[in-house]
Amino acid sequence: MIKPGTIINNRYQLLDLIEESEKLAVYKALTLSGEELRAVKIVRPRLLSNSRVVDRMIAEIQNVASIRHDSMAAVYDVDY
Repeated sequence: MIKPGTIINNRYQLLDLIEESEKLAVYKALTLSGEELRAVKIVRPRLLSNSRVVDRMIAEIQNVASIRHDSMAAVYDVDY
């Protein structure tokens, strides 16, 4: 678990842990530039060594990012 207050990629300050699973952790975060709240998903480092897992996650992110709907969260940023 990453400590609240941690700055991620000079873009987000983590505020609170929202959800944690075997694969990832989701944090409530504040943008450093715009003072907007975001959800930041952080994948467990052990999963990043598996290129198949990384490729699948990137494909899923791209699919979600291509959909616009009032009931869905938007994808603003991806970094790995």
